[in-house]
Amino acid sequence: MRVKAIALRLLGVAATIPVLDGISLFILNLYRRLRGKAQVAYVERQLVEALPAMPDTALYGALVELNAIDGVRAMSADFIERLGADATNAPVMKLIAHARQELGSNVDLRRAAGEGSLLVRLEAAWNSFQTGERATALESLRALLSDEALFRHARRNAYFRDAVVRSVEIVGADLERSGDLETALGLYHRIAIGGTGGAIERRLALLFLRMGRIAEAAMWAEQAIRPDRYLGSQSVIYKAHLEHVARTLTAASTGSEHG
Repeated sequence: MRVKAIALRLLGVAATIPVLDGISLFILNLYRRLRGKAQVAYVERQLVEALPAMPDTALYGALVELNAIDGVRAMSADFIERLGADATNAPVMKLIAHARQELGSNVDLRRAAGEGSLLVRLEAAWNSFQTGERATALESLRALLSDEALFRHARRNAYFRDAVVRSVEIVGADLERSGDLETALGLYHRIAIGGTGGAIERRLALLFLRMGRIAEAAMWAEQAIRPDRYLGSQSVIYKAHLEHVARTLTAASTGSEHG
């Protein structure tokens, strides 16, 4: 572990030096390829896992942005309704709708869900879930999660892991609601064995508690409080997408003021 820490520190220094950054990254990725690990890249001088090679990278980015704006829309609507107001006619919701129309203008969700790469199909299913098409989302996610290769990808790559954890939470929660606790338990275990940083461990702890299996609930509760080692890298990875969403919202707001 000490040697690994020193190596990572040296890579951090190399990232600030022209030429050395490219050489060090090439050597590191060669080593990771031999070990069967995901490739990495420097983003804002931080070493993060690289997006897997896929033919529809641009579509993936567009879906990430669409999912971000849909998340903002859902949270904003919930907040307004909790205040006792009608979210439908709220000015902020109209701005969000305008921004969403712009971000989603070139996204064919139906085609993405049916013909996209694995990550694209996962994000398309997530969008269906966020926009209220839950039956469609659950059907897509169950089909995707039946492929063991997806879980192998999730153990090696942060992008897949992030998408699979979200998907497992959605399908697992549906199984719990229907009373199929054992199937939910098996699904959580499939992703938790590699360490999820808390999200699925929390689900496991609550489910074991519900089943009266206190010792196992306590074990997973202890696991659930660990920091997620992927959160830092994921926040950097998605920063450009989130900044684009913010700029689109700002442009929508400015346009409404001038209009």
